[in-house]
Amino acid sequence: MLRFTPLLRFNHRLLLLVFCCLLLPARARTQPAAAAPDGAGGAAFQPASFSLYARPVATIPAADSVDYFALGGALGLGGEWAFPGNPQFFLSGGLDYAFLPVKDDSSSVSLLSALAGGGAYFWFTPRLAVRVSALGGGYLGFLSGGGSSSSQLALQGGAQLEYLLTPNLNLALGAAYRYDLGTYQGVAVTAGTSYFLKGSEGRRLAIEQAERRKKVDLLEAKTPEKGRGLELSQVELLEIFPVFHKFYDDHPVGSAVLFNQEAIPITDIRLTFLIKQYMDSPKECPAPAEMVAGGREQVEIMSLLTDKVLEVTEATKVAAELTLEYRMEGDLYRDTRIVTVRLLDRNAMSWDDDRKAAAFVTAKDPAVLSVSKNVAGLVRELGPAALNPNLMTAMGLFTAMELYGLSYVVDPKTPFVEFSKDATLVDYLQFPRQTLSYKAGDCDDLSILFAALLESVGVETAFVTVPGHIFLAFSTGLSNEEAARVFSGSRELIVTDGRAWVPLETTVRSGGFMKAWTEAARQWRQADSRDNAGFFPVHAAWREYEPVGLPGDEADIAAPEKAELLGALEVEVARYVGRKIAPQVAELEKSIRSNGGTPAVYNKLGILYARYGRYEQAEEAFRKAAGQQDFVPALVNLGNLMILKDRPEQALGFYEQAAAEQPRNPEVLLALARSYHELEQYEAARTRYEELAALDRSLAERYAYLGADTAEEGRAADATRRQILWAE
Repeated sequence: MLRFTPLLRFNHRLLLLVFCCLLLPARARTQPAAAAPDGAGGAAFQPASFSLYARPVATIPAADSVDYFALGGALGLGGEWAFPGNPQFFLSGGLDYAFLPVKDDSSSVSLLSALAGGGAYFWFTPRLAVRVSALGGGYLGFLSGGGSSSSQLALQGGAQLEYLLTPNLNLALGAAYRYDLGTYQGVAVTAGTSYFLKGSEGRRLAIEQAERRKKVDLLEAKTPEKGRGLELSQVELLEIFPVFHKFYDDHPVGSAVLFNQEAIPITDIRLTFLIKQYMDSPKECPAPAEMVAGGREQVEIMSLLTDKVLEVTEATKVAAELTLEYRMEGDLYRDTRIVTVRLLDRNAMSWDDDRKAAAFVTAKDPAVLSVSKNVAGLVRELGPAALNPNLMTAMGLFTAMELYGLSYVVDPKTPFVEFSKDATLVDYLQFPRQTLSYKAGDCDDLSILFAALLESVGVETAFVTVPGHIFLAFSTGLSNEEAARVFSGSRELIVTDGRAWVPLETTVRSGGFMKAWTEAARQWRQADSRDNAGFFPVHAAWREYEPVGLPGDEADIAAPEKAELLGALEVEVARYVGRKIAPQVAELEKSIRSNGGTPAVYNKLGILYARYGRYEQAEEAFRKAAGQQDFVPALVNLGNLMILKDRPEQALGFYEQAAAEQPRNPEVLLALARSYHELEQYEAARTRYEELAALDRSLAERYAYLGADTAEEGRAADATRRQILWAE
């Protein structure tokens, strides 16, 4: 049986008194307002207006009420009063009766509510508006058949769409959420009409009138007399660099001084800046709202330029407007000053902040993407899986640019070695698309191009500066500790904030990637030892100097042929591998000669060869290790090698041989699970995986796809399949 559970009781007489008070203002505010002249010469409408409404309501139970009540209905009657001087906001109050049928029962609940609150109108057109409101009050509840009654708190909030049919009548459609504490909560869908005793047209015209007065004020703004009012002086404008047009939104392009020449305060101060052909609208400058008598203050001049400034190819002078508005003794004053701004060309930049070069790194330029995506795709077809993927990508792009014929050419007019020393000089930097089109660039141009190419395929980059020179570094994606295991030494890396980066001398256009790497590492070590090396990650620089899109057509880039690129890249990879492993191979072979070669040493030699893609030499070393007392790590590694060669059946044979020796070895169980998965024997793979999870949970979590029932999860193996765990 439905019962009321009162939480907060209201006096019935108090509710009736509240409702009567809400209706009383209607009579007091129905008197016609006195006419007054407005800015257009017509009669002004008194913005305070009162309206009455009648709205039928469909009630839809929600939350716990769904279990007790069916769809019901209600009728609402009330009034609304707009604020004088600000008719967008209103106070509202009313009385409504709701009939709520009880589910699975012939009984019903009746609620009589009194609500009061307020809200706001948002006008889309003179006749169409959205009305939002929030109300609170109390209700009386009665159970049919002479049952119990209750009085408690009622809350309601909602919105409705209103359309004016005439100045005195509208139609409304909306929804609200109703919460009658202790009894009911649900959605109320309303449809009805309101009658405006003084006319909603008065409210609408009051809003329009306020806007009209504002325009009239601007038209009739007074020009201050010389030596009077608020003086705008000492206007200083900087040269504008188009490439930083986003930067100027919150960084000043100049400054000025405001001086109150009066003996009284000046209020409502507003300073705007506009370059008509390169700005959509005047930019508000941060100025004090009020200045005391004799007050003086320096203000910054701001500018929000459009990307049209990137069409400027030669430095030019343009006219700009500085507009100062303020009020003095109630009168509006306006002083407009025409000033001259020097607009530099789109390739201009000064080296007062080396991070500024990041604005030219346009990684999303179609010309950049067409090169980087094609090369990155080819790189994935080549190279040992153990090589660092970022290193392989950089090697591929560097090789592609060599074949493309990219040249290093010092600009005699703006050499970096000279311009980087003087922050007042204006340098000329090329966008990546321009460098690709010209096939040549200075050290800064080439560094910017390679940064864009690498960033476009997800490899983070940084600018490295040494006295008179700039070059590039790219992230290995590894921590310092991880890089120490992958790379032979730290002398050729830049380690900062715990991350390892590879320096690259982009001006080396012959001799290959390794020569460019070695030269950059030498310069870094030399400058860093003297504390005059700079390191500026591009991603961090972008937060201050966002990249911009160069307008114009895409450059026609003829990328190197696939066969030519792969052939050159193979040579470069072999050169890198030979250089990296030669010292380690020599040391291991020396150990083998001195002690006859233990299984552990042969296994270590095999891992070294395997990691750098020399699979034949790796297999030979692993077999020598495995042949001595069935050395389990070598058996596992032989199986790993077969996985890399796409021979899962042979891999399984080696893994099972290792399992016979050490059935509870986690590395062996992982290897078995992977080979079964490769052979699509998912049940066997899952069994071995579960055994692994029982022994080494953290290792199992790295290869969670092995616990899948079907090939549906096989795609996950594509990402981890070549992440070989070599047994040592």
